[in-house]
Amino acid sequence: MYNIVKVPDIGEEELEIIEILVKIGDHISKDQGLITIEGEKTSIEIPSKYNGIIKKIFVNVGDKIKTNSEILLLDVNSKEDKNITYTKNYDIKKNKEENFDKKQIYATPMIRRLARKNNINLYDVKSTGLKGRISKKDFENYLKNNERNNLKQNKINSTEKKFNFEKFGNVKKTFLNKIQKVTSRNLEESWSTIPHVTQFDKVDITKLEKFRKNVNLCICLDEKSKLKVTLLPFIVKAIGLALEKFPNFNSSYNQIENVLFLKKYFNIGIVVNSEDGIFIPVIKDVINKSIIDIAEDILVLSEKTRSKNLNINDLNGGNFTISNLGSYGGSYFTPIINHPEVAILGISRYVNENILVNEKLCSRIVMPLSLSYDHRVINGVEAVSFMNFIITKLEKFHKFIIE
Repeated sequence: MYNIVKVPDIGEEELEIIEILVKIGDHISKDQGLITIEGEKTSIEIPSKYNGIIKKIFVNVGDKIKTNSEILLLDVNSKEDKNITYTKNYDIKKNKEENFDKKQIYATPMIRRLARKNNINLYDVKSTGLKGRISKKDFENYLKNNERNNLKQNKINSTEKKFNFEKFGNVKKTFLNKIQKVTSRNLEESWSTIPHVTQFDKVDITKLEKFRKNVNLCICLDEKSKLKVTLLPFIVKAIGLALEKFPNFNSSYNQIENVLFLKKYFNIGIVVNSEDGIFIPVIKDVINKSIIDIAEDILVLSEKTRSKNLNINDLNGGNFTISNLGSYGGSYFTPIINHPEVAILGISRYVNENILVNEKLCSRIVMPLSLSYDHRVINGVEAVSFMNFIITKLEKFHKFIIE
């Protein structure tokens, strides 16, 4: 029996195939990866739902696909036989030939759209990314006719290849996985193209922490509930309200077109560390959700990350990102903006400090905050005001909980 394997629900947008992981004649098993698709911020493997033998592949590297697009034809009844001779060698050769030219150009959907709009042949753009990938920086350098940056990058790459660490002792070589490659590329592009400034501050969460513990005591009365409210839902809610009040923080800047996109929706991404790398699942519509609603969303997304069940819809649409290192330690740090966003908030471990309250020295629970922002879009006064707003909301939490 033959089955046509299709793309599962990945939302409404079209995504690009950056890698085909199988070939015609392969014996594959259920949950084995078939193709890798890429959005603006991450790449995801599409797995097979069946065991079987691949008879035909309908897609190529560089193709745009969407939900229910056909990927390949699978014979789910055939048993593995080393003596089987396949008659699809022509298809294999054709697939490789069709892929060959497209493999010369690796670029995100955004870069390809800009290239079409500006009538630019991407073959003419010098690339510096992994596998010859054209980064946003490469594209901007081409538009500016700035060859110096490309030559400098090529010089750096050639120098790195000359390093011989083995002469100093034993060395173990490891390679980044797909998620780590995408993450490293995005971080490099963000750091090299966005002028980062970081504002540091701290918030007194003594009353909020006491309230949070009482909330969890009430939740524990329900034996079926897995929910545990952390400080994170309160921070998410406070940021959602801050984004509404300070619209520049809820924007994206297109440097090529010199346009600022002010968004009217409020979605916040949470950095989650996993054994495969960093993911940033997105909590949608935080402005209209309660603290409990947000806590439940965080629980669901965390479980999906651990079980490797995140989909593109879970990862797309973020306006602002939170990087929470509170459970790991440390104090202040400089988080890197999650492009195309313009700001990110870093949270560190809270500590007990002696501070003045009504002219009296008191022991209070204080949490460090680190706000990095794009200085092209946001100035220092705005950043301080944004941070002060969040601090006020967290210190006077009872007001915005009622709101």
